[in-house]
Order: sequence, then C-alpha cells, then structure tokens
Amino acid sequence: MLDISLTTYTILIDFVLRVKYYFNMDQETQTISATTQPTPTRGTGTALLLDIREAAEFLGLTSWQVRGLVATEELRIVRVGRKFYFRKQALMRWAERAEQ
Repeated sequence: MLDISLTTYTILIDFVLRVKYYFNMDQETQTISATTQPTPTRGTGTALLLDIREAAEFLGLTSWQVRGLVATEELRIVRVGRKFYFRKQALMRWAERAEQ
C-alpha cells in the first residue's frame, strides 16, 4: 500500500471532490438532470450550444481532452447552472487556430 501522510491524502480527496463538482461527473446527478431538463441540442444539427460530449464529437476528441482544454482556458464555456456548454463558433475558431 502507498505510504502517504494524512495531510496529503486529505488534499488529494479535496482535489478529487472539487474536480468532480466542477465537471459534474456524478452519474446519478446527470441522470436526474437529464430526465428533468431535456437538452434541446440533441438531434437538431443546428444547435448553437453543445454539451461536452457533443463538443468532443464535433472536434474529434475525447471528453477528457475537451475538459483539459477548458482547464487550460484554451476553450471558453457558457455556464448554465452547474453545467457548461460550448458555442459551435468558438469550437470552429479553436480548430482553425490549432490547425496553424
């Protein structure tokens, strides 16, 4: 087993909980919010805002890679409550900049 101090362990747990809260990774919460607040962007093709899964598909990346771009502030987000979305135009601009 790893030999880490209680302080290090506490800091690590605090970090994980903050990341979990920031990215809303709690599956139970997502299920509840998905059933109570249907996302109008699914299946329309003309949506201006994309959730993280749709943004990842749009860019051809994984959702974790997109989260990394948000963390390094390379991608800007639109917050709606605890959830965040991406503007399609911002994703296209990022892809054009990344291409150069």
